Amino acid sequence: MNTRTMTLCALAGCCGSPALAQNATRYTITDLGSIAETHPGNSFNGIGINNAGEATGFFFNTAGGYGAFYWDGQAITDIGSLGGDAAFPRGIGPDGSIIGFSDLSIIQENGIPLQHAFLYRDGVMTDLGTLGGTYSVAEDVNAAGQVVGSSMRPEPDHYSHAFLWENGVMTDLGTLGGPFSDAQAINNAGQIVGWSWAASSSNRRAVLWLTSGEMIDLGDLGAGVAEAVDINNAGQVVGISPIPNGDRHTFLWQGGTMIDIGTLSNAGEDESIYETPALVDMLATSINNAGQIVGTASPVPANSLPGPFIYDEAGVRNLNSLIDLSSGWVIRYARDINDSGQIIASARMNGVAPTRAVLLTPRCIADVSDPEGVLDFSDVVAFLVAFSEQSPIADVAPPFDQHNFTDIFTFLGAFSDGCP
Repeated sequence: MNTRTMTLCALAGCCGSPALAQNATRYTITDLGSIAETHPGNSFNGIGINNAGEATGFFFNTAGGYGAFYWDGQAITDIGSLGGDAAFPRGIGPDGSIIGFSDLSIIQENGIPLQHAFLYRDGVMTDLGTLGGTYSVAEDVNAAGQVVGSSMRPEPDHYSHAFLWENGVMTDLGTLGGPFSDAQAINNAGQIVGWSWAASSSNRRAVLWLTSGEMIDLGDLGAGVAEAVDINNAGQVVGISPIPNGDRHTFLWQGGTMIDIGTLSNAGEDESIYETPALVDMLATSINNAGQIVGTASPVPANSLPGPFIYDEAGVRNLNSLIDLSSGWVIRYARDINDSGQIIASARMNGVAPTRAVLLTPRCIADVSDPEGVLDFSDVVAFLVAFSEQSPIADVAPPFDQHNFTDIFTFLGAFSDGCP
């Protein structure tokens, strides 16, 4: 038993009440910064994050188009384009590769530039081409460098199909019989998810492409429409599907079963800020290998906090209830989550433009008191005081919204380990 453990076990009758760190928040926020020379307006939005903590996002450049950036944990870099005025990222791979789409310098007769999918790796942006049409977009890349997305097919059909790009070759993944399909994500096993029209309907159907090439319709939440947006390495799929009343909900599909994760009720209620109706549109964007899901709920009721959410063993929670609101930050959109629980998002200071790309990092549950980053006697005292007061900062283990000895043992373990 180390010193920290013995200290906690000896403190049955502690006294004093150190200041709680950041009002019992669960995430710290880092502003990713800006690129002053290419974007004086400082409006940046987060899109993707990998397990190394590298991130990507977009901004408006001086040409009036979108620019894509790479963040290495310290600074933002403009990754350029395929020759045109705009590039838009869609995600970042395990090795820091960024995928998305970019304008080319070639202008069509209608005045619109060609747009092609790209793969940016080691400072070089590669044009992935198309399935024969004028447009393509890359949506995800896995550890093997396999890229998925969608592309227009050649004339005369002009339909877009899902593709898999590998080793310089783009392959059409086909459809469920209808004219359109789109691949949204690929895991490290090569399983792909997205959506497709069926032959008998123009409704989108959530689909899973197995490595054998077989397409599986994942079902829906009751209204006949669904699309899958992400898949983790365990094969859990997350997506969006309307329910019969028309509200769009997030689904979690695993082992052949689709469940509705529920809605984000009373935005900000955990902080006792607002009493608002449930936000009925739950639009998931990412799932990590721990099964945590992030996304954004909309529409946002008047006078409420925006609805970026996380879903985990604690249920659905508004991320704005898990940060220090006194910092001034208001999170608007949650885009991606890595296996450490870090979330890439877009936020505004005091809710006012410009928008900034931000990184939400889970706090160590044993780092309870100020100063942050130091575990000592004051953290033990602060935790015990918070536990006695039924404070959210002491509610560190399931079942959440209940304070019991599981919380104490969980805190003890984290304090003993010294936290990551």
